[in-house]
Amino acid sequence: SFAYATLEDCDGNLIWPEGFTPKIKQAKRALCKDDHAWFSQYFNNPYMHSNKSLKDEYREWYEATPESMAENLQLDICITIDPAHTAGKDSDYTAIMVQGQTPDRTRRFVLDGIREKLNESELPIRAMDLIENWQRIAFKYGGTFKIGIESVTYQGYIRFPLRDEARRRMISLPDIFLIKPLARSKDSRIKALVHPYSKHMIVWPRKLPKVSYKGNHYDFIWDALYPEFSKWPNPQAHDDVLDVQAYAEDLFAPMLFPEAKTVSKPVEQDAPLVFKERADHRADDLIENDRQGAYVRPERRVMPEA
Repeated sequence: SFAYATLEDCDGNLIWPEGFTPKIKQAKRALCKDDHAWFSQYFNNPYMHSNKSLKDEYREWYEATPESMAENLQLDICITIDPAHTAGKDSDYTAIMVQGQTPDRTRRFVLDGIREKLNESELPIRAMDLIENWQRIAFKYGGTFKIGIESVTYQGYIRFPLRDEARRRMISLPDIFLIKPLARSKDSRIKALVHPYSKHMIVWPRKLPKVSYKGNHYDFIWDALYPEFSKWPNPQAHDDVLDVQAYAEDLFAPMLFPEAKTVSKPVEQDAPLVFKERADHRADDLIENDRQGAYVRPERRVMPEA
Protein backbone atom coordinates (compact mmCIF):
# COMPACT_ATOMS: atom_id res chain seq x y z
CA SER A 1 0.00 0.00 0.00
CA PHE A 2 1.10 3.58 -0.66
CA ALA A 3 0.06 6.56 1.47
CA TYR A 4 -0.36 9.77 -0.49
CA ALA A 5 0.79 12.93 1.25
CA THR A 6 -2.45 14.55 0.15
CA LEU A 7 -5.26 13.44 -2.12
CA GLU A 8 -6.94 16.79 -2.90
CA ASP A 9 -5.95 20.40 -3.05
CA CYS A 10 -7.44 23.00 -0.70
CA ASP A 11 -10.39 23.49 -3.06
CA GLY A 12 -11.35 19.79 -3.05
CA ASN A 13 -10.00 18.94 -6.52
CA LEU A 14 -8.18 15.64 -7.05
CA ILE A 15 -4.47 16.27 -7.47
CA TRP A 16 -3.93 13.14 -9.62
CA PRO A 17 -7.28 12.48 -11.37
CA GLU A 18 -5.71 10.25 -14.03
CA GLY A 19 -4.45 7.68 -11.53
CA PHE A 20 -6.80 8.33 -8.63
CA THR A 21 -10.26 8.67 -10.14
CA PRO A 22 -13.39 9.51 -8.13
CA LYS A 23 -14.38 5.82 -8.31
CA ILE A 24 -11.02 4.71 -6.87
CA LYS A 25 -11.29 7.42 -4.22
CA GLN A 26 -14.71 6.09 -3.19
CA ALA A 27 -13.37 2.53 -2.97
CA LYS A 28 -10.36 3.61 -0.90
CA ARG A 29 -12.64 5.61 1.40
CA ALA A 30 -14.79 2.53 2.01
CA LEU A 31 -11.72 0.56 3.17
CA CYS A 32 -10.96 3.09 5.92
CA LYS A 33 -12.85 2.38 9.11
CA ASP A 34 -13.30 6.03 10.13
CA ASP A 35 -12.42 9.64 9.31
CA HIS A 36 -9.25 9.47 11.37
CA ALA A 37 -7.82 6.64 9.26
CA TRP A 38 -8.94 8.23 5.99
CA PHE A 39 -7.43 11.64 6.61
CA SER A 40 -4.31 10.23 8.25
CA GLN A 41 -3.46 7.96 5.31
CA TYR A 42 -4.56 10.02 2.33
CA PHE A 43 -4.16 13.58 3.59
CA ASN A 44 -1.33 13.16 6.09
CA ASN A 45 -3.60 14.89 8.57
CA PRO A 46 -5.70 13.18 11.27
CA TYR A 47 -8.63 15.51 10.69
CA MET A 48 -12.08 14.15 11.53
CA HIS A 49 -15.25 15.49 9.94
CA SER A 50 -17.25 13.97 12.78
CA ASN A 51 -15.46 16.27 15.24
CA LYS A 52 -15.89 19.46 13.24
CA SER A 53 -16.33 22.51 15.45
CA LEU A 54 -18.42 24.45 12.89
CA LYS A 55 -21.34 22.28 11.87
CA ASP A 56 -23.82 22.80 9.05
CA GLU A 57 -26.74 22.80 11.48
CA TYR A 58 -25.34 25.95 13.10
CA ARG A 59 -26.05 28.03 10.00
CA GLU A 60 -28.86 30.58 10.12
CA TRP A 61 -30.24 32.45 7.09
CA TYR A 62 -32.05 35.64 6.27
CA GLU A 63 -33.99 36.22 3.06
CA ALA A 64 -34.03 40.04 2.81
CA THR A 65 -31.28 42.07 1.18
CA PRO A 66 -28.35 42.95 3.45
CA GLU A 67 -29.06 46.67 3.02
CA SER A 68 -32.67 46.31 4.17
CA MET A 69 -31.63 44.13 7.12
CA ALA A 70 -29.18 46.79 8.26
CA GLU A 71 -31.74 49.60 7.99
CA ASN A 72 -34.70 47.71 9.48
CA LEU A 73 -32.73 46.41 12.46
CA GLN A 74 -30.53 49.54 12.72
CA LEU A 75 -27.41 47.41 12.97
CA ASP A 76 -24.07 48.62 14.23
CA ILE A 77 -21.73 47.97 11.30
CA CYS A 78 -18.06 47.15 11.08
CA ILE A 79 -15.77 46.33 8.18
CA THR A 80 -12.74 44.15 8.88
CA ILE A 81 -9.88 43.86 6.40
CA ASP A 82 -7.12 41.26 6.26
CA PRO A 83 -4.85 42.28 3.37
CA ALA A 84 -2.51 39.88 1.64
CA HIS A 85 0.92 39.94 3.24
CA THR A 86 2.56 40.36 -0.14
CA ALA A 87 1.69 42.92 -2.78
CA GLY A 88 1.89 41.91 -6.43
CA LYS A 89 0.27 39.71 -9.02
CA ASP A 90 1.28 36.58 -7.07
CA SER A 91 -0.17 37.89 -3.81
CA ASP A 92 -2.22 35.83 -1.35
CA TYR A 93 -5.96 36.28 -0.96
CA THR A 94 -7.25 39.50 0.59
CA ALA A 95 -10.38 39.01 2.71
CA ILE A 96 -12.81 41.77 3.67
CA MET A 97 -16.08 41.24 5.55
CA VAL A 98 -18.92 43.57 6.50
CA GLN A 99 -20.94 42.55 9.55
CA GLY A 100 -23.79 44.13 11.47
CA GLN A 101 -24.70 43.56 15.10
CA THR A 102 -28.07 44.29 16.68
CA PRO A 103 -28.10 46.99 19.38
CA ASP A 104 -29.07 44.38 22.00
CA ARG A 105 -25.93 42.39 20.99
CA THR A 106 -27.79 39.11 20.53
CA ARG A 107 -27.37 38.60 16.77
CA ARG A 108 -24.75 39.34 14.15
CA PHE A 109 -25.38 39.42 10.40
CA VAL A 110 -22.98 38.85 7.52
CA LEU A 111 -23.77 41.74 5.17
CA ASP A 112 -21.07 41.86 2.52
CA GLY A 113 -17.53 40.82 1.72
CA ILE A 114 -14.90 39.87 -0.82
CA ARG A 115 -12.13 37.30 -1.11
CA GLU A 116 -9.86 38.09 -4.03
CA LYS A 117 -6.25 38.31 -5.07
CA LEU A 118 -5.48 42.02 -5.11
CA ASN A 119 -2.27 43.91 -5.62
CA GLU A 120 -1.22 47.12 -3.91
CA SER A 121 -3.12 49.43 -6.27
CA GLU A 122 -6.31 47.33 -6.44
CA LEU A 123 -6.85 46.80 -2.71
CA PRO A 124 -7.66 50.45 -1.76
CA ILE A 125 -10.25 50.65 -4.55
CA ARG A 126 -12.04 47.46 -3.52
CA ALA A 127 -11.91 48.38 0.16
CA MET A 128 -13.27 51.88 -0.47
CA ASP A 129 -16.14 50.45 -2.55
CA LEU A 130 -17.37 48.62 0.56
CA ILE A 131 -16.51 51.41 3.00
CA GLU A 132 -18.32 54.08 0.97
CA ASN A 133 -21.48 52.01 0.57
CA TRP A 134 -21.83 50.77 4.14
CA GLN A 135 -20.79 54.01 5.80
CA ARG A 136 -23.59 55.74 3.88
CA ILE A 137 -26.12 53.09 4.97
CA ALA A 138 -25.07 53.23 8.63
CA PHE A 139 -25.16 57.01 8.78
CA LYS A 140 -28.63 57.04 7.19
CA TYR A 141 -30.20 55.67 10.39
CA GLY A 142 -27.53 56.85 12.85
CA GLY A 143 -25.82 53.51 13.39
CA THR A 144 -22.20 53.15 14.43
CA PHE A 145 -19.62 52.39 11.75
CA LYS A 146 -16.11 51.07 12.39
CA ILE A 147 -13.18 49.89 10.28
CA GLY A 148 -10.61 47.38 11.51
CA ILE A 149 -7.48 46.47 9.55
CA GLU A 150 -4.67 44.06 10.30
CA SER A 151 -1.95 46.32 11.69
CA VAL A 152 1.26 45.08 10.04
CA THR A 153 0.19 45.30 6.42
CA TYR A 154 -1.84 48.47 7.03
CA GLN A 155 1.20 50.35 8.26
CA GLY A 156 3.40 48.63 5.69
CA TYR A 157 1.75 49.55 2.40
CA ILE A 158 -2.01 50.25 2.69
CA ARG A 159 -2.27 53.26 4.97
CA PHE A 160 -1.52 56.07 2.52
CA PRO A 161 -3.07 54.51 -0.64
CA LEU A 162 -6.32 53.96 1.27
CA ARG A 163 -6.47 57.56 2.48
CA ASP A 164 -5.55 58.84 -0.98
CA GLU A 165 -8.46 56.87 -2.45
CA ALA A 166 -10.79 58.29 0.20
CA ARG A 167 -9.69 61.83 -0.66
CA ARG A 168 -10.16 61.14 -4.36
CA ARG A 169 -13.77 60.16 -3.63
CA MET A 170 -14.15 63.09 -1.19
CA ILE A 171 -15.07 60.74 1.66
CA SER A 172 -14.13 61.28 5.28
CA LEU A 173 -12.83 58.08 6.85
CA PRO A 174 -13.66 57.33 10.48
CA ASP A 175 -10.90 56.30 12.86
CA ILE A 176 -9.32 53.03 11.78
CA PHE A 177 -8.80 50.40 14.46
CA LEU A 178 -5.55 48.48 14.06
CA ILE A 179 -5.98 44.79 14.80
CA LYS A 180 -2.94 42.93 16.08
CA PRO A 181 -3.58 39.27 15.28
CA LEU A 182 -0.19 38.12 16.57
CA ALA A 183 -1.50 38.57 20.10
CA ARG A 184 -3.52 35.36 19.54
CA SER A 185 -3.08 32.45 17.19
CA LYS A 186 -5.37 32.20 14.18
CA ASP A 187 -6.98 29.04 15.55
CA SER A 188 -7.78 30.70 18.86
CA ARG A 189 -9.33 33.68 17.06
CA ILE A 190 -11.55 31.48 14.91
CA LYS A 191 -12.51 29.30 17.89
CA ALA A 192 -14.15 32.41 19.37
CA LEU A 193 -16.77 32.08 16.59
CA VAL A 194 -17.79 28.53 17.51
CA HIS A 195 -19.95 29.45 20.50
CA PRO A 196 -22.05 32.19 18.83
CA TYR A 197 -22.43 29.97 15.75
CA SER A 198 -23.61 27.08 17.92
CA LYS A 199 -26.21 29.37 19.53
CA HIS A 200 -27.47 30.42 16.06
CA MET A 201 -26.51 34.03 16.72
CA ILE A 202 -24.58 34.57 13.44
CA VAL A 203 -26.79 34.85 10.34
CA TRP A 204 -25.88 34.61 6.63
CA PRO A 205 -27.72 35.82 3.55
CA ARG A 206 -28.89 33.06 1.23
CA LYS A 207 -26.59 34.34 -1.49
CA LEU A 208 -24.19 37.23 -1.99
CA PRO A 209 -23.17 37.48 -5.67
CA LYS A 210 -20.02 39.48 -6.36
CA VAL A 211 -17.95 40.56 -9.34
CA SER A 212 -14.22 40.57 -8.69
CA TYR A 213 -11.91 43.43 -9.60
CA LYS A 214 -10.84 41.43 -12.66
CA GLY A 215 -14.46 40.81 -13.73
CA ASN A 216 -14.96 37.25 -12.50
CA HIS A 217 -18.33 36.32 -11.01
CA TYR A 218 -18.52 34.45 -7.70
CA ASP A 219 -20.75 34.17 -4.63
CA PHE A 220 -19.16 35.33 -1.39
CA ILE A 221 -21.22 32.90 0.71
CA TRP A 222 -20.91 29.73 -1.35
CA ASP A 223 -17.49 30.28 -2.94
CA ALA A 224 -15.67 31.90 -0.02
CA LEU A 225 -17.33 31.68 3.41
CA TYR A 226 -19.02 28.28 3.32
CA PRO A 227 -16.04 26.28 1.95
CA GLU A 228 -13.92 27.56 4.84
CA PHE A 229 -16.74 27.05 7.34
CA SER A 230 -17.27 23.45 6.23
CA LYS A 231 -13.57 22.50 6.29
CA TRP A 232 -12.28 24.25 9.40
CA PRO A 233 -10.10 23.28 11.30
CA ASN A 234 -8.45 21.38 8.44
CA PRO A 235 -5.01 23.04 8.27
CA GLN A 236 -4.79 22.33 4.52
CA ALA A 237 -7.88 24.46 3.79
CA HIS A 238 -8.08 28.23 3.46
CA ASP A 239 -9.33 30.18 6.49
CA ASP A 240 -8.84 33.82 5.43
CA VAL A 241 -12.56 34.66 5.53
CA LEU A 242 -13.18 33.02 8.90
CA ASP A 243 -10.20 34.86 10.32
CA VAL A 244 -11.37 38.26 9.09
CA GLN A 245 -14.82 37.45 10.47
CA ALA A 246 -13.24 36.82 13.87
CA TYR A 247 -11.53 40.23 13.72
CA ALA A 248 -14.94 41.79 14.49
CA GLU A 249 -14.65 40.54 18.07
CA ASP A 250 -12.17 43.39 18.61
CA LEU A 251 -14.60 46.03 17.29
CA PHE A 252 -18.09 45.03 18.40
CA ALA A 253 -19.29 45.05 21.97
CA PRO A 254 -19.27 41.45 23.30
CA MET A 255 -22.31 39.42 22.29
CA LEU A 256 -24.85 38.60 25.00
CA PHE A 257 -25.46 34.87 25.19
CA PRO A 258 -28.67 33.44 26.67
CA GLU A 259 -26.80 31.73 29.49
CA ALA A 260 -24.95 34.94 30.39
CA LYS A 261 -27.96 36.50 32.10
CA THR A 262 -27.23 36.59 35.84
CA VAL A 263 -29.14 37.76 38.89
CA SER A 264 -27.20 40.04 41.21
CA LYS A 265 -26.88 38.72 44.75
CA PRO A 266 -27.97 40.96 47.63
CA VAL A 267 -25.20 42.12 49.93
CA GLU A 268 -25.38 40.52 53.35
CA GLN A 269 -25.96 43.23 55.95
CA ASP A 270 -23.80 41.63 58.61
CA ALA A 271 -20.82 41.18 56.29
CA PRO A 272 -18.24 43.95 56.77
CA LEU A 273 -17.27 45.80 53.59
CA VAL A 274 -13.76 46.79 52.73
CA PHE A 275 -13.15 50.42 51.77
CA LYS A 276 -13.35 49.86 47.98
CA GLU A 277 -16.62 47.95 48.29
CA ARG A 278 -18.12 50.71 50.46
CA ALA A 279 -17.06 53.29 47.86
CA ASP A 280 -18.58 51.23 45.05
CA HIS A 281 -21.88 50.84 46.89
CA ARG A 282 -21.96 54.54 47.74
CA ALA A 283 -21.39 55.44 44.09
CA ASP A 284 -24.18 53.06 43.03
CA ASP A 285 -26.57 54.65 45.56
CA LEU A 286 -25.79 58.15 44.30
CA ILE A 287 -26.33 57.13 40.67
CA GLU A 288 -29.65 55.43 41.47
CA ASN A 289 -30.89 58.35 43.59
CA ASP A 290 -29.87 60.82 40.91
CA ARG A 291 -31.76 58.77 38.30
CA GLN A 292 -34.92 58.91 40.47
CA GLY A 293 -34.53 62.61 41.18
CA ALA A 294 -34.08 61.96 44.89
CA TYR A 295 -30.47 62.96 45.22
CA VAL A 296 -29.74 66.57 46.14
CA ARG A 297 -26.12 67.58 46.28
CA PRO A 298 -25.38 68.97 49.79
CA GLU A 299 -24.34 72.58 50.08
CA ARG A 300 -20.71 73.26 50.75
CA ARG A 301 -20.04 73.85 54.44
CA VAL A 302 -18.03 76.92 55.39
CA MET A 303 -15.85 76.46 58.45
CA PRO A 304 -15.99 79.40 60.90
CA GLU A 305 -12.85 81.41 61.17
CA ALA A 306 -10.84 80.81 64.29
